Amino acid sequence: MNERSEEQRKRCIKVHEDRGDFVVEIDGFVKFSPGELPGFLEAHHLRWIADELDAKNKDWNKNIDEYFKENE
Repeated sequence: MNERSEEQRKRCIKVHEDRGDFVVEIDGFVKFSPGELPGFLEAHHLRWIADELDAKNKDWNKNIDEYFKENE
């Protein structure tokens, strides 16, 4: 990813964080709930958001995997 794209990615994620679009649900995982958007999301925006969700949920997912390994 080039420098300009990385800057755009960070700006996109910040906008959605500031709007409260990343929400921790009852299961403990962070979900994306954009509500009404003043415009459109393109494929690359959705990839950035998906990557951000993976990053935000990484530790929680690891904890769940460890729990089930220990309680098989």
